[in-house]
Amino acid sequence: MASSSKPSGVVVWEWEERPGLWIPYEVDVVRFLEESYLKRRVSRNSTVNLGQSNPKLNYYEVDLVNMEQLNVRSGMLRKVQRKVYSSNSVPGQGVRWEWYCDVRWMAYDIPTSEVIEKQNSSGSGGVLDLTNTPVAIPNVLNFPLMVQINKHTGFQRRVQRLTGQRYPSNAKTPNVAGASPKRGHVISSTHNGRMVSGHTKAKSTATPRKDTKPASIVKKTKKAKVEHAQAVGATGGDPLSEFCNDLEKAPDEVHVL
Repeated sequence: MASSSKPSGVVVWEWEERPGLWIPYEVDVVRFLEESYLKRRVSRNSTVNLGQSNPKLNYYEVDLVNMEQLNVRSGMLRKVQRKVYSSNSVPGQGVRWEWYCDVRWMAYDIPTSEVIEKQNSSGSGGVLDLTNTPVAIPNVLNFPLMVQINKHTGFQRRVQRLTGQRYPSNAKTPNVAGASPKRGHVISSTHNGRMVSGHTKAKSTATPRKDTKPASIVKKTKKAKVEHAQAVGATGGDPLSEFCNDLEKAPDEVHVL
């Protein structure tokens, strides 16, 4: 007898911080992107502005056909992907693990979150060495204190576990040829990467100009910058701190003016 069960799991939209490192958008942004994605077949406009979901993100545009995110202020171009996770996964269970940077809470990538959640659910608690995760973060996570500690500097950052995260179901996903990206779906456990931006710069104290160029002008220069955005990061320092301080690239971080 043929099964009549519907597809299970949830949809998560993610942006590529560096090659192979995909960071999930916040749940509200994910739901907005998914709704826009499902509607795009009846609309000629394939580009959406994330400010429609969160006013703080109004200088980010996502092209739902080319699967790219553009920062209209800087011209920085990043890949995005739409990925379906099983109902047994961390996002499928409505869980989201985050660490606190100097600006706000940032999500761990899903593979790292899976490792963290597995130990947390086991009840063993204690300390988890994050260098054994797919992206080899040089920190340990102390569950009783809910902090992560840099193994080299001893610097501590708060960690939190969110529940009740309602990622959209993939049950209504249309079968659209070429709709899903064909690149970077899985982070390789052999990838010698760290959570550090490939274009990290010192934190700028300058206030962004108010006479920002229109997106149509910025898009003309975005292709020239994409190779720089995909470069492998330099070593040294606190990778999480460097990742956090590169504010122009993180779609769910807030600029401190």
